[in-house]
Amino acid sequence: MVTLENPKAVLNSKYAKKELQDHIIKHDQLINKMKQLHEANGNGRWFTEESMYQVADSILK
Repeated sequence: MVTLENPKAVLNSKYAKKELQDHIIKHDQLINKMKQLHEANGNGRWFTEESMYQVADSILK
């Protein structure tokens, strides 16, 4: 998943493959996209809260 932060960014994905279009979003759509993915993958595995904090700490380092 790639998010774009700049609110003035223009995402021209007209020629991109469908797989790419679904993985590039603006940052204000991130929570809704995560909820959508979670609902679509209800039986899948998701990070525990502890694991998410470990990943975030690793990125910050």
